[in-house]
Amino acid sequence: MSHPARRLSQPSNAPTCARACTVASEATWRFLIERVAYTAAEVLWEGTHSDPLESPGGTLQPSGRRLRFYSSFWMRWGRDRLTDQHNTVDILGMLTQIGALPTPSDI
Repeated sequence: MSHPARRLSQPSNAPTCARACTVASEATWRFLIERVAYTAAEVLWEGTHSDPLESPGGTLQPSGRRLRFYSSFWMRWGRDRLTDQHNTVDILGMLTQIGALPTPSDI
């Protein structure tokens, strides 16, 4: 049986993608595994780099480039609550697409 919270368009607890969301405005969620206690989801982010992006090395100014990259969410549920969440984001792919990193052919 599905957990009701999994029916949301996206988890309310997605801090790892906060920076990515300022770059990619559209998210397509695809649930890969859904069990009573666990959910694994893949997210395709798409958008235009139209806002400044804060990074440890400084602010990346808008490039105006379109981009698409993936992230994944691994969630554990207990007693009708999200108890644990791990996220991965293709930051290297995103930074390459907006021109902040060289492409492999440029190296």
